[in-house]
Amino acid sequence: MAAFALRARRARLDETSEPNVIPFIDVLLVLLVIFMVTAPTPTTDLRLDLPPPAPRAAALIPPTIVDVQSTGDGGYALMVSGMPTTLEAVGDDALAHLLSNNPELVRQDVLFDARIHIRSDMAVRYRDVVAVVEQLQDFGYEKVTVLAQRAD
Repeated sequence: MAAFALRARRARLDETSEPNVIPFIDVLLVLLVIFMVTAPTPTTDLRLDLPPPAPRAAALIPPTIVDVQSTGDGGYALMVSGMPTTLEAVGDDALAHLLSNNPELVRQDVLFDARIHIRSDMAVRYRDVVAVVEQLQDFGYEKVTVLAQRAD
């Protein structure tokens, strides 16, 4: 009797020729999740210094020139915007020069935004120029550059 009912039920069902795609979609979604989890993430870090929204007052002041001049006996003399100084005092003298241009500036803004250009004679040893750069960077200046001079 049960076999007869089963046969009658099968006779009433229409045959379908469409494939069942549900398991196929399930397999694809599982593979997609596996590939997303195992895909390597980009590890490249990019430092990006964006400009401030408005120019600061320290960015508008002219750069300070630190001259490193040869004395002829293997030594050198330092000058901050034409005023003589020593290696130990070059940071303080440059700060005093920058603050004299605009007294309303604060020290941190000057150290971050002020540009210090080092101009050297060809006869000055490289290590002396590097000592001046390191002294200014140790003082806290962020933008210290060395100006190049033509050999002729």
